[in-house]
Amino acid sequence: RMVREAEEFADEDAKLRENVEARNQFEAYAYQLRGSRGDLTLADDDAAALDAALDAATAWLDENASPAPDKAESDSERKKLEEVANPILQKAYATADGPEGGSDADPGDGFDEDEDEIPDM
Repeated sequence: RMVREAEEFADEDAKLRENVEARNQFEAYAYQLRGSRGDLTLADDDAAALDAALDAATAWLDENASPAPDKAESDSERKKLEEVANPILQKAYATADGPEGGSDADPGDGFDEDEDEIPDM
């Protein structure tokens, strides 16, 4: 009897697991973004927009804690946050890299220019 019931509820369990995972991924993204927010140097309007988007995401997550909403709904809310956050983050990281858009560090190719030969193995 237990095996039959497990088989009956397998699809429902898979759907529930998918919904919970989508909500948890969105929540992790929002809190990671909020946690790294203090490390970013943002223009005032970008900071306000990002904070508002994070507040809206957090409020939605609080309102939809249990039962987990449909995966599509969680994905839609995450997409809304990403649409606000991604351009702001790109701008912040580009500014942090400097006016040339890159760092002064030599990425290197793994070879020492002073070495003429490859050592025997």
